[in-house]
Amino acid sequence: MGDVVRKLSGLVGNLSVRTSLTTLVALTGIVAVVIGVLSLSRMSTVAESGRNIYSEALIPSRDIATIRENVRLYRYQGLTMVTSTDSALAADAKAAMQAAKNVIDTKISDYSSRDIGSDQRAALESFATAWSDFQNLGDQATALKAAGKTAEWAAFRKEKVSPKLTEALGYMDDLSAATDARADAALRDAENDYRGARVVVLVVLVIGLVLAVLVALVMAGGVIRPLRQFSAVLNAVADGDLTRDSGITSRNDLAQETTKATENISQRVSAIQTDTGTAVDAISKIAGIIGRINEFQTTIASAVEQQSAVTGGMAADLSAAAVGAEMIGTGIKQVTGVADDNRRAAHATASAAADLTQLSDDLQGMVRSFRY
Repeated sequence: MGDVVRKLSGLVGNLSVRTSLTTLVALTGIVAVVIGVLSLSRMSTVAESGRNIYSEALIPSRDIATIRENVRLYRYQGLTMVTSTDSALAADAKAAMQAAKNVIDTKISDYSSRDIGSDQRAALESFATAWSDFQNLGDQATALKAAGKTAEWAAFRKEKVSPKLTEALGYMDDLSAATDARADAALRDAENDYRGARVVVLVVLVIGLVLAVLVALVMAGGVIRPLRQFSAVLNAVADGDLTRDSGITSRNDLAQETTKATENISQRVSAIQTDTGTAVDAISKIAGIIGRINEFQTTIASAVEQQSAVTGGMAADLSAAAVGAEMIGTGIKQVTGVADDNRRAAHATASAAADLTQLSDDLQGMVRSFRY
């Protein structure tokens, strides 16, 4: 991964610091958007599974319970109608039977209109047929009871009506079992959708985090590498190596400024060394002139001794002394000129040192501003 980061750092090294930071923020935003979109998509799938559980399990189960309840109500009200001696109570029972019948027919129609399995539809159709037969048999039993044929009525109910009701309720049990199986399948699908959504979101989240870290390392490398190279150049300059090159090949704003600062420092230090060499040459000249003055003084001393010893050669010695004095004057003038040159060189050295100090302060400010 380190090689990948270095290669990518080289690719983005030509971007400016602002562009690098903007790119990092943009890529992070893109990763967040992708994660959000995938999360919403998977959440939509889970929500659809929940709706399937409601439509394929809860509502059908509720309809089945309603049908069962109204079948029992229909049977109870039928017995009340044929056995009651109170005409008003019998009329109320008949009305309740009709209401229960309407509810059952409505629920059968509603259940049949849904997206149900073949086993559910077969059980529902069988129940509807048995339920219709049960109602017809009930009407026949009611006619026997109304005709006063109580024994035949009782036997007919026992042999025909009750078995048909048991058959119809058996089909209802089959429908309930098929509905429960469909509900279990919908529940398993919902659980699988949830697990799949969780895995997808976690995988995308991990990938997004890895990409964010990778991009951050690439951007940081593009910013930090020029600073480290510049620091190495400064250490080399401090050790006296003015041939050290920064090796910064990036073209972003930080790298360009760092390269300019490195070159400027090298030029200033070279100028200081040149000025120092000039000052050393001037001092060497002064030492040579002082040596010549010493030679003149020795000559003058010899002339004085000769003047004391040889009176006759005084005029010649005075003449030699005058020449020596003139040479001393010339030497003093040369000393004065060299001193002026030395003063100017010292002034140039002080000016270059001040410029170097100012440049060092500016460079330290730049390094502090990019410190992480």
